[in-house]
This record gives sequence, C-alpha cells and structure tokens, in this order.
Amino acid sequence: MKPSTGSIDRRPVEFQPARNYLCYLRYDSLLFFSGFTSEAPTLEEQVPEIIQTLANGFALSGSSWSKVVRLSMFLHRSQKHERLMEILSKGLQLTIPEIEVSFVDGFAGEKYLLEIEATALGS
Repeated sequence: MKPSTGSIDRRPVEFQPARNYLCYLRYDSLLFFSGFTSEAPTLEEQVPEIIQTLANGFALSGSSWSKVVRLSMFLHRSQKHERLMEILSKGLQLTIPEIEVSFVDGFAGEKYLLEIEATALGS
C-alpha cells in the first residue's frame, strides 16, 4: 500500500500482554486488525468471542464498528457460509462496505473454525 504522503509511518500496536501477533497496525489513515480466533468449541460460541475481541481492539485504537470498511473472514471448510452469516446477523448490524468469506482447510489448530481480520478508518 502506498502512503498518501511521504511522511507516514507504520505503527504496530501490541496486545498487553504481548502475543505472537499484533493487535493492530496503524498505517496512514487505516487500521489493520490481526486475524482473531476463539478457542470456544462451536462456531456459535466462537463468533461472539471474536466479535468482542475486535470491538476491544477498536476501542483501544479509537476506532469503532462504524469505521470498519472491510471484514475478511476465514471459515473452516467444515462450516457453512449461511450459518456464519446467520450468527453474525444476530449480534451485529452489518453495514460494512466489504465483507469477504474464504474457506480454509485449517488453522494452527483444528479447534479454530473462524478467523476474522478487519480494516478500519483511523481517527
């Protein structure tokens, strides 16, 4: 991604305590939130946990759901796209301009059924 000016710096923000990945990256006017997962046993339980983790990241960065411009979701191939969207619609009013869902064969562990990354406008 090319910055809008030559003086833009890239600011990674770690979790407290630190994890193996960033909470988010501030670059130019955008915030890139890492792919968040949940260790809950079912998709129905994982979705709200991931949504809450994202909301916490948005609060930390000064952003919010209203500033999200893209959600990238990676759904385990054993799960159904329709079911994911149904669960999401119960907890969120999806007014996000771009939502993409890709099927994957697996993550770092088989317990993960979903990973969600977000891109939002910075403050």
